[in-house]
Amino acid sequence: MPAHSDETKEFGELSYAQQASSITAMLNNVEAAIGHHVRHSPRNPAETGAKCIAQVERLLARLRASLPAAVPAREPNA
Repeated sequence: MPAHSDETKEFGELSYAQQASSITAMLNNVEAAIGHHVRHSPRNPAETGAKCIAQVERLLARLRASLPAAVPAREPNA
C-alpha cells in the first residue's frame, strides 16, 4: 500500500499497534526535521541545537507530568 493512500484513517481509528508505529514515524520525522533545522541554521548551530533540545525536554516534562506511571527523568549523560 502506498504511503499516501486516499484511504487514510484518523489516529483514533488505528489499532494499538498502528498507533505505536505512527508515533514512532512521527518521532523519527521530528528528529530528522530538527537535525536539518540545526544543520541549516543561519545562526550558531550549537545555539539552535540547544534551543531545539530545550523544546524536546519541555515536551518530555509535560508528558511525564500528564501520563500515568510516567518514566522519571534521567540524569544528564546517563
